[in-house]
Amino acid sequence: MTQRIHIMGTSGSGKTHLARGLSRALGVPHVELDGLYHGPDWTPAEPAAFRAAVQRVAQGDAWVADGNYHAAREVLWDRAELVLFLDVPRWRVMAQLLVRSLGRRALGTTLWNGNRERFWDLARLDARENVLLWSWSRYAPDRADFRAASMDPHWSRVRFSRVRSLAEALAAVSR
Repeated sequence: MTQRIHIMGTSGSGKTHLARGLSRALGVPHVELDGLYHGPDWTPAEPAAFRAAVQRVAQGDAWVADGNYHAAREVLWDRAELVLFLDVPRWRVMAQLLVRSLGRRALGTTLWNGNRERFWDLARLDARENVLLWSWSRYAPDRADFRAASMDPHWSRVRFSRVRSLAEALAAVSR
């Protein structure tokens, strides 16, 4: 059975939720790449440190990693058996993201390395600071990027699959 899986998808599509479900079902560790990338006060990890952290993950015998970091892709895919793209409709992504973001803000949820989403960021017009705008702007490019990567002969050893649910992901893992 497949033991090394990378899950991609637009921000808010449900990558982490899917990864947790797969991790539990397969009994393998789950790694959220956001937790490796975002330092305190949302400071990005130094590229070499991030790559080294991802390398440690990739060297494991079994893992489910989620995230869309290009800097992590080559490291993960050198060892991955399966790359899943969580492909859900844009309206669903936006609805899930809005509920998630408002919930995190209302509850004061602490994320990676003590970070918290800030309520006022939803009013910002810069997509790098407003997760809703970021996700909206990345929806089509993320899909196109996955399509191109899945057809790249360099990655012919890796299986690629578009999924919409945990059930579809489990079916892809079993193939």
